Amino acid sequence: MKPFRSICYSVRDLNQQNGCQFDPTYVAMDFPSDLDSELMTDAELAAQLQRQFDDEEMLTSRLNSSFNFLSTSLHGDAGSSKATEQDEEMARKLQRKFYIDMKRQGYSDMDLASMLDTMGEDTQLEAALRESVGASAPTCIEKYLVTLYNNSKYGVNDCVGKPGLEEIMEFREVVLNSLCYMSQQRIIDPTDTAEYIATNFIFTAKNWNDLEAGYFILKPLVPNISPWVHLHVLSPTDSWIDRLYQTVFNVNSFENELLMITLIRFMNISKRFVFMKDQECSKFASWYLSIPPLERYIPEITSALAQLTASAVNRLFPYFEQLYEYIRLIELSTNEGKLIEENVQHILKACTSVINDQGAGCITTHLEMLLKRPLDAIESILTQTAEFDSVSPSESWRTMAKNPITWLHRINAIVYSLGPWTFQRAYNHAATRDEDTTVPWAPLFTEVAARICLLISECNDNSEIIEETLTSLCLMVYKVGKPGESLIASAVENLQEGYQRNNSLEFLGIIRAAVFKLTAHNEADVPLSGFVDRVLGHVYASTPSPFQTPSSLPYFKYTFSMVDKYCSYRIASLVAMNSFDSTCELALECLDNPEAGLFSDAHVFFMAVLAYLSPHLYLREQKTISKIIEMLDKYGQRLGMICCKNALTESSLETTTSATAMLESMKRFNEQRVAQWVSEYLAENHHHVTPEQRTRFVEEFVNCSNHEGLFELATNFAKNFGL
Repeated sequence: MKPFRSICYSVRDLNQQNGCQFDPTYVAMDFPSDLDSELMTDAELAAQLQRQFDDEEMLTSRLNSSFNFLSTSLHGDAGSSKATEQDEEMARKLQRKFYIDMKRQGYSDMDLASMLDTMGEDTQLEAALRESVGASAPTCIEKYLVTLYNNSKYGVNDCVGKPGLEEIMEFREVVLNSLCYMSQQRIIDPTDTAEYIATNFIFTAKNWNDLEAGYFILKPLVPNISPWVHLHVLSPTDSWIDRLYQTVFNVNSFENELLMITLIRFMNISKRFVFMKDQECSKFASWYLSIPPLERYIPEITSALAQLTASAVNRLFPYFEQLYEYIRLIELSTNEGKLIEENVQHILKACTSVINDQGAGCITTHLEMLLKRPLDAIESILTQTAEFDSVSPSESWRTMAKNPITWLHRINAIVYSLGPWTFQRAYNHAATRDEDTTVPWAPLFTEVAARICLLISECNDNSEIIEETLTSLCLMVYKVGKPGESLIASAVENLQEGYQRNNSLEFLGIIRAAVFKLTAHNEADVPLSGFVDRVLGHVYASTPSPFQTPSSLPYFKYTFSMVDKYCSYRIASLVAMNSFDSTCELALECLDNPEAGLFSDAHVFFMAVLAYLSPHLYLREQKTISKIIEMLDKYGQRLGMICCKNALTESSLETTTSATAMLESMKRFNEQRVAQWVSEYLAENHHHVTPEQRTRFVEEFVNCSNHEGLFELATNFAKNFGL
């Protein structure tokens, strides 16, 4: 009974909102004459409704008739009165509200579809369906689709910019989600249902509103349609999929915004049926570019072009010039700057996609064309000669254009869309047969890196700009491979210059971020390691000890972050640095003073260094192993004593866990030597422990084969004999 209560309130609210009388004959749910909702409480109204609609057969009939206002032609008669049109519009509003209410209350689409199922072929509903659609709808699902179709198209364009638009759009959104869900869960067969919609709704459409509604309810089914549906016929022209495309190509109502946006989205989501056909891909691109670049269409067109060109591999190269000129059209719009840049990046991705798989000279030439404007803009910003006021009428875009990050994002869009050169050789072997396997754009990217890396030294107080510059640099390094060493050298050179100008904590944080971004690249080993070594040496020499001056703690936090990152990727380079011994000495002090705040950083450093001695590592350099052993000969006893103190003294859980883990790691390397350190520590610091107890503890320590046992042994000792 709750749905009918909602319906009654919907009728009352609609009457009050629209200020017109509602003819209940169109609702086919006549309300009792003695029911006055204005004079009754909610409980009385609910009880009255319960009594009126207790009969189950009556309920089914009422639901059925209330959900289908098809007693008159949906296309309307020329002689229909204004009052009738208002009543029918009111009925449509009630129908959409009823549908949304039922969905909110948890009714499934199959529940709603079953309400439309009527017995026999000659019912008034069947006749109305045939009249409005031009075909019979023998099943409840088809009746359901007819109802959704009729409500989706009714009054949409008339309500654009009016209060009724919100209600209709809410209904359409629910319809979209419902059809998508039924298609994904195979409640309906997406291919058969799509063919039914195409045949009965789209191909028989009498006006643009009918056509838009047909493509609208077809769109959520497309992702689940069989990809081979167009191959099930003898000729491609016989495929209903191809007829759908041809119908779109014949549309010339570019001023109908709702229709055009629906068609663009349909073509975009259905491109997978044609991306292997050169002619069809060309038709898609031509149609997108033929649409007037209105501000409302541009976001849809640019997104569709980016996805089409990415799917079409090398089939759309002739459209490069048109795509490139489209950037100017986008910048001339009055949209928000963020939206303009998003659309421009879509087109840059499309331009890059269409030149992929071309010859080396062709790719390099077109990349230079794409990169020229962003590079010139960055240079003009650095020299303070930038003039963007005459470029675009959008004030927000002109503000964004003065920020180098905007142009770095354009460079990122270009570089990101560039395909791997080895794959291109596979696609177009004839064009690259006699060429070097080195990527042809490596010299160009070296020049680009040198120009954008000036931002690092010139904008040394702006971490956001430097971070974006490093992101662009890393993308280019990834795309060029081994020649990327020269790109990283440009970044390191400007980082060095920036650090000389500004050796503040903020710029040290920027260097740390650069190390995090660049260390993972193999090409970073030579140019980056020397720079990091110099930075570490400068910090150690010029910064007061963190144990005496707490304000210097952040500096050492940053240095340990860089060191730990190097331990993860470049431990051989770290061990070879001149600052390695200084780092070890600092780490020992941090372990010896856990309260200073650098204990965990020092623990990570030593554990990473000791892990390199594990015989289970697949690749190990003897030179690095020798350097680590040399470090242990120099600092091992002190390290062992500090670990024994932290493990065998009552302290925090973190301290004990770290110390026992480090002792276990050293024990795997040289068990006898570590046992000697433990024995010496006990003899020097635990005089109250008898020699027999010390001997027994050392024996148990040597026999422990896992960290859990060693941790338990150390914890028990700390509780019973700890200082």
